[in-house]
Amino acid sequence: MLFNERIEGVLEIASFQALEDYQIELIEKLGESLAASVASVKNAGRTTELLAELQEQTEMLRAQEEEMRQNMEELTITQEQMRIKQNELESLKANLEIEVQSRTRQLSESLIRLDLINKISSEGLWDMVVPEDEILRPETPFSWSPQLKSNLGYGDSDFPNRLSSWMAILHPEDQERVFRQFVNFIKDRSGQFSFLNEHRLKVKTGEYRWFRAYCQVLRENESGKALRVAGYINDITHQRELDEALSTLQIQKETLQAQSQAMEAQNQKLKNNEQVLQKALLRNREKEMLRINKELAEKEERFHFMTANIPGVIYQSETNTKEKTSSYTFISDYIAQVLGYLPEEFLAFGREKIIQILHPSERDAFFEQYYESMVSMKPYAWEGRMRHQKGKWVWVKAQASPRHKGDTIIFDGILFDITEQHEQQNKLYQINQQLSKSEEELRQNLFNLHKTQQEMEEKQKDLASINRKLGDNEQILKKALLKLRERESTIERRNEEITAILNASTDAILTINAQGIVQSANQVVETMFGFSTQEIIGQNISCLMASPDAGQHDASIERYLSTQEARILGKTRHVKAQRKNGEAFDAIISVSEIKLKNQHFFTGFIRDLAQEAFIIAEINPQQNKPGKKN
Repeated sequence: MLFNERIEGVLEIASFQALEDYQIELIEKLGESLAASVASVKNAGRTTELLAELQEQTEMLRAQEEEMRQNMEELTITQEQMRIKQNELESLKANLEIEVQSRTRQLSESLIRLDLINKISSEGLWDMVVPEDEILRPETPFSWSPQLKSNLGYGDSDFPNRLSSWMAILHPEDQERVFRQFVNFIKDRSGQFSFLNEHRLKVKTGEYRWFRAYCQVLRENESGKALRVAGYINDITHQRELDEALSTLQIQKETLQAQSQAMEAQNQKLKNNEQVLQKALLRNREKEMLRINKELAEKEERFHFMTANIPGVIYQSETNTKEKTSSYTFISDYIAQVLGYLPEEFLAFGREKIIQILHPSERDAFFEQYYESMVSMKPYAWEGRMRHQKGKWVWVKAQASPRHKGDTIIFDGILFDITEQHEQQNKLYQINQQLSKSEEELRQNLFNLHKTQQEMEEKQKDLASINRKLGDNEQILKKALLKLRERESTIERRNEEITAILNASTDAILTINAQGIVQSANQVVETMFGFSTQEIIGQNISCLMASPDAGQHDASIERYLSTQEARILGKTRHVKAQRKNGEAFDAIISVSEIKLKNQHFFTGFIRDLAQEAFIIAEINPQQNKPGKKN
């Protein structure tokens, strides 16, 4: 996720089909929006600037104090005036502090929303199967997610899936504490404790960063023995820096309060200077209030701008577990584009209205995941249909994370319109069905071809026998030859028809013997791989495969011939194919067996996945028109 040419995180997406250009563009825009959200949260580092400004104001107050002492003899204001002004200042100070606290709370809630949006895709997951003896060793297998390794800057080669990978990058000062707490948590058979720990890890760049780790354990019901542990870690370095800055700010605040108390103790000596001090403090308070209001307004404007431009609906709902009530407290303007309702209209919906706009066949699944998330306090993801304001059904995907706030559970989530994605999947399914039917017809034609060849061989044997028996019977021989030529003509014509059918296929079709040597190939092989038919016939099939698939075909055939175990026959597999120029490409291959004269032959069907994606684009050209919104 890039923002201002800076990497803020990684968004990982898995798909069983090639992504369309508009889908990639949508994902890139979503990544940019999420990266902007992360960058906005990191702007909290500006608190350091507040500390510098506060220090500068402290120096100014000290200078004013010295000036007040020098002018103490010249001021003539009475004690009663000081008391009245003091009361007014305290009242104004209290009002200002209340206003600052209110604004700060609003800003905090906005930052929490942004943080939760970022949290959906920034956590690194891991899990471990607990050894039978519950003893953790360096070689104990751990499953580290690609996101976790990416967050640390490592890959599979330098961060293998075992415990020692984590221990090697754990800060020396944290190792004993963290590991002891982790072991005690696993061995605690009461199941009443959780593991929540903050420690430092060395990332790929060599620096140590702060991370928060959380996990839960699956135990046997009777003995309470740990069976499996799963959890996540996320980077909290910026949060720690912010906490330290706030701590420093609190210390300076307490220091200023102590100085203020000392100054109040000297009020009797500084009677005539109080009014000047009050005016100075009031001016500083007013400036600070204006600055805070301006910054809060800018952050609120930025937050609303981001939610309006994210291609999804940002929402927040609250459920009071004590009063058994639920309501939506926030929803972004994008709801109008997805379901046709204005935000204020949707916020007014009660439970019955929400039930009405959920598709009847998916309501139970929605509420089941919703309530399960409330109990486990884990995020939920749901896909289903919701009724548009105009009555049509819209496919949506909702993701939300719960958090406690007193007796209330707050869900912060995002909802996407995936209607076009479902339509594309349905079209792709229909195309695959048509291709499978064509493939079956081609296989049947090949079977008929080989059967005809067998019949021809049998007829040739019969002809030889007749020749031996009839001897010089020229007339019978001519008739037999005539029939043979007619049969050969029929076979040749059928071969031409089958060859035309094979060449019309969009798949590359090859026949190989038990040694993997190519016996025949259709014209698609030339266009797909760049080899001519004469070049490929007589070569081993492995010349069309890229590593590691190139070395597996001969072994698979030998294993089948020796064991008769059909691991690849009749199945479709994903492989890396290779053209004549060395270019590798993604393909799918299916293999069937043919037996002739106790000899094994195999027919392979190879499909270029990139060509398949092109066919889909040709079927639905509207998706590629300029200006179409995805």
